[in-house]
Amino acid sequence: MFFRTDFFRTKRSAFLRYFETIPESIEILSENNFSEYNNKKKDTPFIKKATVKIQDSSNIANSEILDRIKLEINEKTDNKNKKSNIEYDIYNGNDKLANISYIQNKDTIGLFSEDVVRGYICVDNNDLQRIINDTNGTKYVLPNQVNFGNVEKILEISKNEKNKIAKVCKNLSDDVPNTAYTKERNNQVTINNKIYTGTAYTLTLNPAENAKLEEALLTQVSQNSILMDCITSKAKLIGFDNEYSSINDLNKLMKDKITELQQKPDSAGNLQIKIHEFKQQNIETEINVDNINIVIQHVKSDADEYSSIQIGDEKFSVQKTGNYYTFGYTNEKEDESIIIDYSQTGSVENNDIKNSMTIKHNSGIKRITYLYNDEIDFTKDTLEKHGAVSEETAYE
Repeated sequence: MFFRTDFFRTKRSAFLRYFETIPESIEILSENNFSEYNNKKKDTPFIKKATVKIQDSSNIANSEILDRIKLEINEKTDNKNKKSNIEYDIYNGNDKLANISYIQNKDTIGLFSEDVVRGYICVDNNDLQRIINDTNGTKYVLPNQVNFGNVEKILEISKNEKNKIAKVCKNLSDDVPNTAYTKERNNQVTINNKIYTGTAYTLTLNPAENAKLEEALLTQVSQNSILMDCITSKAKLIGFDNEYSSINDLNKLMKDKITELQQKPDSAGNLQIKIHEFKQQNIETEINVDNINIVIQHVKSDADEYSSIQIGDEKFSVQKTGNYYTFGYTNEKEDESIIIDYSQTGSVENNDIKNSMTIKHNSGIKRITYLYNDEIDFTKDTLEKHGAVSEETAYE
């Protein structure tokens, strides 16, 4: 009864039990279902032929014109040696409107379009922020290096790192009074248009209590080399600047925040974390801190799985049914949404992988739907045998 129910658990114990399961909501993004395919793409050169067409539209332009627009993509990539050559051809019916070439050779990337320049415009994928800063006050935000990594590396957490995170989370148990936890039965939440009735466990802290908790968390993390390395390495993969991707810079940022919390506890603001339990599962976590609202949802059954995260007006979601995925993005404030239906057929063994997507983009009264299809051909030949641009040509 203790392990399968919450009958013997205190409100604190039940809250912590479900709080620790929050990372499960992003496991849907792991590459397990496509691991063989993705590993093959990492280790073996491949040729991809793809097409993008407009299926339908409204309130954008004459549909008879848009229906004739087509994009053809011919890609040759060798991820192991960091080489790639992609040709984008844009057609209006049978007439080619434009051609754009993309190349990558190690850390050199370049673009070419004969309608714009006579040769490739190339940059080294290093110190990119300096280039932006040199453009006379331009306010673009760009990482120093664009990382062509994958979701798997970003989500990957070692057993040792998980243990360290669990110890940090003990602060929620050790440094928070019992009165901060509440329990609400017959609580209802709506997830993916379905209503769930369960129990809600809430942690509520005033600014002083929240400041004490934040100080304890930051102190413990900043003094743990394993966690600091974990945070900065993930930040670097995502593309954050040195403030978060450098251990020394991040350590200084944390120490400055600790000092601020000690001198101005009210700056921490109120904190409320509300966890919704349904059949012994955390299906929704709502976090409100300093006027920032974050909602994480995750429901799973034998047939499908759904996860979403909403930060303010923006919401990202993914639903999985077998090998079929639906990715979603909505921005309530801007009245904008993107829905992508994705599926894959074939197998690596038979070398007949095909990917298909239907992309629906809504912006106010404007609606447009794209159809994407590709075929992947894995080859043992090097990329140069297929006409990839050499490093010398790129620099020329």
